[in-house]
Amino acid sequence: MFRRDRPLNETTDPTTERTDVAVIGADVLLPFFGLAQDLGPVAGWGLETDAHHILVDPTTAATNLPGVFAVGDIAYYPNKHKLILTGFSEAAFAAHAAYAYVFPDRELHFEHSTSKGLPTGTAAPTKDG
Repeated sequence: MFRRDRPLNETTDPTTERTDVAVIGADVLLPFFGLAQDLGPVAGWGLETDAHHILVDPTTAATNLPGVFAVGDIAYYPNKHKLILTGFSEAAFAAHAAYAYVFPDRELHFEHSTSKGLPTGTAAPTKDG
């Protein structure tokens, strides 16, 4: 959760199962949208690149810099397919890896919406519809 009333120097972990809120230090949030693959000032960070792409681990989206992840068209690994679906998948890998980086002592309890079953009070579909 980011606050509009102050500069970004922290974010919070608004976990609904907890009554407290963890404050996490943050320097920057860099969401990019578009088709131009210009690294701009990010090019000077010391990231490993190849032809204007950031090299990442395909299983985590991690770059060579600890705590820095890249997804989407700017990220590169061998045999990558540039599809929007691939970018969504990379974002999920990055989110899981970032969680472990931010919360090294916590286990991530993740469930797919399809593994949770039907909401309470919802009847399962029948053969007749």
